[in-house]
Amino acid sequence: MMERIIVGYTLSPYGVEGYLKVKSTSGEFEHFKRMGEVLLKKNNSERIFEVEDVQCSQSFLRIKLKGIDSPEEAKKFSSSEILVPREKACPLSENEWYAYDLCQCNLVYGESVVGSVLDVVEGGGGYLLDILLPDGSKVFVPLKDEFIGDIDIPSKTIELKHRWILEK
Repeated sequence: MMERIIVGYTLSPYGVEGYLKVKSTSGEFEHFKRMGEVLLKKNNSERIFEVEDVQCSQSFLRIKLKGIDSPEEAKKFSSSEILVPREKACPLSENEWYAYDLCQCNLVYGESVVGSVLDVVEGGGGYLLDILLPDGSKVFVPLKDEFIGDIDIPSKTIELKHRWILEK
């Protein structure tokens, strides 16, 4: 099966022709214009659509998918994840990672695994790693240089610089 990653979320219908407003997970829009098709996933339902049109503004994106031709039909797909093959996602710059890849990693301190990354969430001061600790509890760790060292996606490890941040 082809590996797909989340590149955005559908928000609400836009206009009378079946467009959907989209929130890009990367904040970038241009790569949406190169997508021939997307997979929409909502709850346990998945459906592949051909992309007919993409319109970008400064603050959001509108996408028209083949077979969705009215606001009523578009509403059925509001709050869906938009997934594409990795090579169609927004290209990464240096020191950037896909949240999907971070969620496959263990958090390590020294030589010990001290937790696993469940999710990456936006906080007021930047991104936070949602960490599952060995005792089953969860903590948030800021994804900032002060707390996080080397991120090694191939070995699926993220270095924690200060263990005290895991204390409850």
